[in-house]
Amino acid sequence: MNIDLSKVDAKIRKLERWKNALEEILADPEGRQFLGELIVSPNGDGDLSVSPAVTLEPMPARIVRRKGTKKSQLAAAIMDASEELKNPFGARDVVSLLVQKSFKFSRDPMVQVGVVLRQLVAEGKLKVMREKIGRVGRLYTKVLP
Repeated sequence: MNIDLSKVDAKIRKLERWKNALEEILADPEGRQFLGELIVSPNGDGDLSVSPAVTLEPMPARIVRRKGTKKSQLAAAIMDASEELKNPFGARDVVSLLVQKSFKFSRDPMVQVGVVLRQLVAEGKLKVMREKIGRVGRLYTKVLP
């Protein structure tokens, strides 16, 4: 596959020229004053005589609290259900209990529960007690901490 990087190189050269021009203007006291008259910050301060170097402070990290993904909500609900279900339990048992508790599924409940059950087995939170045999599904049990 051939990738033409000439446009990227041209943009880099252009930005370097702008940077050099800006450094030249800021190095000259009259240029800095002229630029300060043109640029006025939102607080009304346009004085660039303080420092020719531009420093950017890192932005504070925003704390974002989310509900969690549907998958993580379902995983938590399955782990809660595993406390109530008798061991060993199957995917149908989990789906029945979650439907009784009015859990909102975004698609086929059996598919969603099956995917998350396999994920929980991979994470070591659940253990497979019996593998799937024909139409008979797997049976799971909760791993004790």
